[in-house]
Amino acid sequence: MKAFFVGLVFFAAETVAKREFTAFQLAVKKQRREIAKSISCNDVPVFNEEFDHGLDWHCKSMPRNHHMERGWCRPRCARRRETRTGPKKIWCDKKLGWISKFDSEPIQPDAIFCS
Repeated sequence: MKAFFVGLVFFAAETVAKREFTAFQLAVKKQRREIAKSISCNDVPVFNEEFDHGLDWHCKSMPRNHHMERGWCRPRCARRRETRTGPKKIWCDKKLGWISKFDSEPIQPDAIFCS
C-alpha cells in the first residue's frame, strides 16, 4: 500500500513539472515571435501577421558592424508532423536582402510555408 502512494505522489509531481516546462516553452516561443517581428532586412520583415503559413521563426540579431546587417532566422513548422518548404536558415545580406544560407540565393520569407 505504501508503494502505491509513493508511486502516486511521484506521478503527480512529474505531471506538475511537465506543465511548468510547457509553460516555459510557451514563454520562449512568445519571446522568439516578438524578436522575429522586430527583425527586417532591407525593410523586408521576416515575420508577417497576414502570411504566417503555420511557421514559428527562431531569429538572432547581430551587431551592425558584423558582416550581416541584422542576423539570421530559422523557420520551423508549428506542428511537428508538417513539412517545411524552402531553406533551413535565411541570412540577411545588405545587397541582396534575405538569402539562403547554403546557395546565397535571394528568397522571400513569404514563400516559405508548412504543409
